Amino acid sequence: MRLCLLIVSLVCALHTNAQTFVRQMEGVTEYRLNNGLQVLLAPNELQPRVYANLVVKAGSAVEGAG
Repeated sequence: MRLCLLIVSLVCALHTNAQTFVRQMEGVTEYRLNNGLQVLLAPNELQPRVYANLVVKAGSAVEGAG
């Protein structure tokens, strides 16, 4: 959790007022950065590790299904 908070802090340090708190639900906190990046923080106090997952919502608006 500390590393996740550190990463968010570093990103925010690069851009003043760059993060906006969106909501907190079932232990997961959601932030939105000015560049549109959605950051979800889900702490797990049982594990002394930090995991990072990156999901990119990319593609053409005119692509067909499949």
